[in-house]
Amino acid sequence: MKLIIQVSILILFGFVMNVMNPSKTEFVDFASVQIKKKYPDLDFNADKGTSAIEKMIAGFGNMMITNFLNEATTRKDYILFSIYELDMKMARDFGVETKNIKVLGIVGNFIPLSTD
Repeated sequence: MKLIIQVSILILFGFVMNVMNPSKTEFVDFASVQIKKKYPDLDFNADKGTSAIEKMIAGFGNMMITNFLNEATTRKDYILFSIYELDMKMARDFGVETKNIKVLGIVGNFIPLSTD
């Protein structure tokens, strides 16, 4: 009976980890926030703009960051967790001093692993 309970708990734990394994979209949202914290000039906030043109430019800037992250990110899904690799080559081409980034996505959280 004790073995059945232990196996059941292990299966339940694995199921919960699988359900909470973050998606690439969740990673892109997380990475976007982190980039805007590190590079405040890239924080295109539509609320800051008063005119329609400023709001349009802010929306376009946010779209560019999201598109960059979608294109530069690869996800390796290991069912219970995922490893995200962000290729920063394009950012380096524009003069940003940065290395590639690896991030562990587990139970809805993101943990930086290393930079190449």
